[in-house]
Amino acid sequence: GGYYSNNTDRYLIFNCTQAIMLKTVDIDAQNAGNRTIELRDAGNNVLQSLTVNLVTGWNTVTLNFNLPVATNLHLAFNFTFLNYYRLKVLN
Repeated sequence: GGYYSNNTDRYLIFNCTQAIMLKTVDIDAQNAGNRTIELRDAGNNVLQSLTVNLVTGWNTVTLNFNLPVATNLHLAFNFTFLNYYRLKVLN
């Protein structure tokens, strides 16, 4: 991972071969504040979203996102300044 602090859209792209629930993610936030995490499809349409208030440092965020069988899903951050260091997806 690397530190991002600009307003460029950032996301993880992944395929889901069976319907499952994405329970949690770990996020290393550079600064505290509200962040919106989105699950998007290949067309960049928001399927699910959650706004959370992160503290500086590592945060385990409960998402409970239902993932459909699909290719090129995006786990994205929707806020002006990202200010996170890295993301670790846990299931």
